[in-house]
Amino acid sequence: MLELDSTFAAVLVARSQQHMAEKRYTKALACLNDALAVEPEDVRLLALRIQLYLRLGKPCEADKDAHTILYLEPESAEGHFWRGACLSSVSRDREAWDYYNAATQLAPEVERYHNALQRCQNLIAGGVTAGEAFEAEGNSSKISTGAVSPE
Repeated sequence: MLELDSTFAAVLVARSQQHMAEKRYTKALACLNDALAVEPEDVRLLALRIQLYLRLGKPCEADKDAHTILYLEPESAEGHFWRGACLSSVSRDREAWDYYNAATQLAPEVERYHNALQRCQNLIAGGVTAGEAFEAEGNSSKISTGAVSPE
C-alpha cells in the first residue's frame, strides 16, 4: 500500500510540474496539495509548493511550508533558503539575511544560496527592500506577487 501511495504522489508531482511549465499555477498547486495529502512530510514537495505560493502571491502560505520544512529538518539548507525567500518577498530583508546566511553555512557548495545572500546584502546596504527593487525594474507589484496567470 505504501508503495502505491508513493507512486500516486509521484504521478501528481509530474502533473504539477507539467502545469508549472505551462504556467498553470493554480492547477499545479492543486496537484501538489493532493501529493502532500499522500506524503505530508515530503520536504521536496513542500519546497515546490513554496515556489508556487510565492508565484501566486501567497507569502503567508509559503512561509507556513518553510516553517514545516524547518520543523521536520532543522538543519535543512533548503528550508532556510525558502524561509529567507518568504521573508524577502514581503520586504523583510534583514530577517531574510539570517536565513540565507544559514543556508550558505549548511550547504556552502550551493551557488543559489550565495547569490540570494549577496542580493539580500546589496538590498540592505543600499537601503532598498526586495519589493522596491522589483518595482524599480519596471514591475508593478512586489516579488511575492509577480504577475502570473492564476490558471
